[in-house]
Amino acid sequence: MHLLRTSRLPLIPWLLCAVACASPTSTPDDPAAEASQASPLLGAPEDHEHRYDVGICRQAPNQDPALGEIGACLGRRPTTGTLVAPNLVLLGRGSIDRATFPAGEPFCHGTFTRTPPAVLKVTLSDSAIRGNPVWLDVEQVLYPPTDRFCDDGLALLVLANNVPMATTRPIDIDVRRDVAVHPPRGLTLIGRGSVALHVDPVTFAITEDTGGYTRRILKNVPFVCASNTDEGCSIVDITSDLPNNLFNMPKSLMLIGPGLALGDGNFIDQSSFDRGRPKVVAVGTFIPIGENGDPNGSIGVRTSVHREFLVRSARAAAEKGHYPVPRWARGCDADDSD
Repeated sequence: MHLLRTSRLPLIPWLLCAVACASPTSTPDDPAAEASQASPLLGAPEDHEHRYDVGICRQAPNQDPALGEIGACLGRRPTTGTLVAPNLVLLGRGSIDRATFPAGEPFCHGTFTRTPPAVLKVTLSDSAIRGNPVWLDVEQVLYPPTDRFCDDGLALLVLANNVPMATTRPIDIDVRRDVAVHPPRGLTLIGRGSVALHVDPVTFAITEDTGGYTRRILKNVPFVCASNTDEGCSIVDITSDLPNNLFNMPKSLMLIGPGLALGDGNFIDQSSFDRGRPKVVAVGTFIPIGENGDPNGSIGVRTSVHREFLVRSARAAAEKGHYPVPRWARGCDADDSD
């Protein structure tokens, strides 16, 4: 992939690159620069049902009534994740890690640095900033064994305590399906954050409506492409300096239609969602911007690429939490197609 780090670039990785690409060598820890890292769904209705979609706060929640609601995640913008076992949350790595980039090298040559925030909290509440959200403690952050910025953009949080099944039931990760061979008929996106996003095609200034960082759901987002060879799936992105502004994706990624904006939400197979057995097939990592300044797709890391890491981590989390290994990590859930 040839996504170069240039002065025009800081818009693609869900504006994670507004953080990651702000300097030649490292990502700054600046709340203003991180105004991108939530998990919004463009124009989607609020969702109060699917509590396995969780909010994540990257600092201690507010305890000062003079600053806002008690428990609100203020300062660094909240992000999102998916409960995939009673004590395990799947999310985009870019929101909880830093990255370095060799000067003049292609964007995907960047390297994660395994530097999680000092404080991480998780909430099942509908909003991370309203209604006095209740927070759960995170005990451990798990990263894939390699640190490639484009290929390894997912992570896991191990909670200090199990979420009771009576509260919400975790959903599955599809660690087997090759979406390039067996593409989904559509995707469901559940996330929190902006409901509108626009990037000025000339100045690259960002306009957004945060929507109160409330959980939202968008169904039947079309699958676009995935490939088992590098650069076999492409999308136009005006914020890059690539030839013809064409972003050629590595085989670890998949492309779906617009929906997510400025966030790291997860892609759920539509058929599995409709059957009541939702399965995550990718973790959102990048947003390409079309010629009109609006998002023209959503890009995610395929979960099947990280099967060994995900299964191993789920089994360790089950041992810690004293519950049976999740179905998807036992090798019993072997459906590869709808």
